[in-house]
Amino acid sequence: MKHLLKRIAPTKGNFLRRFRKDERGISMVEFALISPALLSMYLGAIVATHMEHASTAVGKVTSTVADIIAQSPVVDRNIINGAFAAGDAMMSQQYADELEIVLTGVTVEPVPGDNSNNPARQGRVVWTASHQRRTLSQPGRGQIYPLPEWATKRDGFYVVAKGRLKQTPLYGDYFNVGADGKMTYNYENIFVPRSSLTTECSNC
Repeated sequence: MKHLLKRIAPTKGNFLRRFRKDERGISMVEFALISPALLSMYLGAIVATHMEHASTAVGKVTSTVADIIAQSPVVDRNIINGAFAAGDAMMSQQYADELEIVLTGVTVEPVPGDNSNNPARQGRVVWTASHQRRTLSQPGRGQIYPLPEWATKRDGFYVVAKGRLKQTPLYGDYFNVGADGKMTYNYENIFVPRSSLTTECSNC
């Protein structure tokens, strides 16, 4: 028995020494440690790119719709629907059905004793039209419209397009999104009429 123990003891020592010196598989251990961080960075980059694309698309579409309408002194629902259709064509099919647009004609009129810095100067809705509206508010005719301060400093007319896209992001379960599980992108574009002082809508 003593001879057996003597033979086992060196064998254990040799095994431990070989284990400490053996570097085989160290690359696999390193990869296992850093792969979660690399995977998170990769997925994050994909999601960020996807979100940036959606946000940029909403801004371009609302700008295009407002610009089309602002080029005409008089429009009607057919022309406005054509502008909405052009906006849909600019969006990928992935987003087109979810895009909401509210188009509004707003006038700024002088008030008694008026000057450009008068805080009483406000925008007022002349006409309005919408496309696939679900969550965007649509003002009524004659209502006050909250234009930015720079816009109320001049008398005149503005064509305003508001766009909203609610989109479920890639890997949405792993990212902090809204209560409905969607990211919301909002844009507002304001244009001055190109060929006249106002842009009227005959049947809005």
